[in-house]
Amino acid sequence: MKRGVSLLETTVALGIFAFVAMVTANILVAAKNAQYKAAAIQNVVDNVRFGIESITKEIRTGTGFLLEACNGQSNTQINFRDQFNNAIGYAFYDPPDPDGPSGPDPDLPGGIYKINNWTTDPDCANGTPVTAPEVIVETLIIRVTGTDSAGDDGQPRLTISFKAKAFDPKLRLYTTMNLQTTVTQRVRDVNL
Repeated sequence: MKRGVSLLETTVALGIFAFVAMVTANILVAAKNAQYKAAAIQNVVDNVRFGIESITKEIRTGTGFLLEACNGQSNTQINFRDQFNNAIGYAFYDPPDPDGPSGPDPDLPGGIYKINNWTTDPDCANGTPVTAPEVIVETLIIRVTGTDSAGDDGQPRLTISFKAKAFDPKLRLYTTMNLQTTVTQRVRDVNL
């Protein structure tokens, strides 16, 4: 005599299968979200690294470093002459919010801008962006030492600190990165 599967056994088997399927689906969704998060982190890291490498490469061979203020914030723009005696600079530009701080429209993202042929611009808006638009630079602070002719060694050192973040619309999640580096001019500044 052949015996079939009872209704209770079928219900228990379906319940176990549904539970295993639900756990597996949650694991797959978590893995996909982790991949999106890793891509957002990589995007911030790549953009920040490119920005820092661009700035430090020209600073190492530059001379005559001058700090300027942008957006009413001190130590946010550095002007200098590159190895070919071109006047260049790097600045943190944080565009003003068009509808005010409490307006409904989101604030435009800040970024690092390269400025060719120094311009006197308190808003630092005359430049080309170094970082991608999806990466928001929140702060950039530049400190210079070694440029004073009284007692310094004539070899300027610049410390660059900034904070950047990227927003992932799929996860509604911000990825933030803080970075600080110190760059030393390769040759002594004969102008000191």
